[in-house]
Amino acid sequence: DAHDWKTAVSYLNRAVELDPANSPLPFFFRALAYYQLHNFDQAEKSIRSEIELDPEFANHRARFLLGVILVAEHNLDQGADALRTYLASSPDPADVAPARTLLSRVESSEDRQ
Repeated sequence: DAHDWKTAVSYLNRAVELDPANSPLPFFFRALAYYQLHNFDQAEKSIRSEIELDPEFANHRARFLLGVILVAEHNLDQGADALRTYLASSPDPADVAPARTLLSRVESSEDRQ
């Protein structure tokens, strides 16, 4: 809540270091913190680790965050794919609107290229 992303990354790095395979959630929150710091490379690595540890899609928002990170990195094709995967698996219709909006922007941007 304090938006102290550097401190968050520090704590989350320690959590991952202490127990990397127990829970995918530290990877998710670390990816979010790195994204907020505009460190998209580290954010992508962390969210991909989260997804690898969560093959059942328990945290369906991970695919949305992956899509957002990839779009921020200007990797529009993969970002759109991640957003589509998220939309196909999201159980909460309220979560879908921001992903659809971003996907629509990405697709219209791809059409212009």
